[in-house]
Amino acid sequence: MNKKILVVTPGLVNKISHLADSFKNLYEADIIFGQEAKETKIDRILYFFGKGNIRSNKIKLKKKILKTVISSKIDLLVIIKGLSIEKETLLKIKKINSDIKIFNWTCDDLALAHNQSYDFLDSASEYDAIYTSKSENIKNNELEKIGFKNIFFFYQRFSYFHHKIPTNKLKKISIGHDVFFAGYAEEERFKFMNFLAKNGIKVNVYGNGWDRPRFKLRKHKNLKIHFRPVLGNDYSQSIYHSKINLCFLRVINRDIHTARSVEIPACGGFMLAERTVEHSHLFTEGEEAEYFSTPDELLKKVKFYLINSQNRMAIAKKGYLKTRSEDYSYDSMAKEIFSTFEDLQS
Repeated sequence: MNKKILVVTPGLVNKISHLADSFKNLYEADIIFGQEAKETKIDRILYFFGKGNIRSNKIKLKKKILKTVISSKIDLLVIIKGLSIEKETLLKIKKINSDIKIFNWTCDDLALAHNQSYDFLDSASEYDAIYTSKSENIKNNELEKIGFKNIFFFYQRFSYFHHKIPTNKLKKISIGHDVFFAGYAEEERFKFMNFLAKNGIKVNVYGNGWDRPRFKLRKHKNLKIHFRPVLGNDYSQSIYHSKINLCFLRVINRDIHTARSVEIPACGGFMLAERTVEHSHLFTEGEEAEYFSTPDELLKKVKFYLINSQNRMAIAKKGYLKTRSEDYSYDSMAKEIFSTFEDLQS
């Protein structure tokens, strides 16, 4: 018997999340985009006083979700992050269809205040399951204390459509660097990369937040900051055509692995990442990826792999094959979530 699935993403209209995309392709799920309305002046005022999410968007999003649940018998509702979803909405959904299961998935650390909202905390008890990529949430029972039940840990994944070895020719000569990093600005990341730069290594950095004076004024000339993110096809192209792809974790999010931990090998890139238990679980050190713990170890490995291309390419190839053989994909995540749904139904 076919099951009807609805996925609510946190993104802009037409900016579908990778997990939602997998549900759509595998199960013909309907998609509702979390940002259904633009910010207004009153929204900005409310945000200034700590009221958080865009009120006009919340109202429009609520109406759209309820309309879909009423018009179609939804069996499974998957909400990604869900900071704008009110408890009242989930209660009305369950009143409309008492058999529905409501799941939450996030790649953020939702036990931390900067990733929360009042609605998220208030709604926790109404979810039938939650999936997190933050093992700290599991180890410390943090989501359970908030009110969630049926809590599962998932490693982050890659998209078969977006994260792959490029087959088309390079369109931009600038794509492909000796040492490449794409990600948001953070002090610890800056210190590592600036250390490389001071020791003669040219590092190219893309992402938001790097235009702050504390980075611009302190950076070495070998640290080239592009002051923009690298997105879409350019992202996979840059990873594949760069010799070394750095993978840093975000201290503020208590990362032990991150999206790039899987995306870099999935694009056929050589990954040099911070050494953690979760990284070692995903990819064998020295065979499928390389790791570092200190600035000196990072510098030593960068110098080695820049001149030892055969070793570098062999590791990149094995890392790529690992993502496929173990199916570290969002498709497999969607299947696992659907399997949990079937188990809860039985």
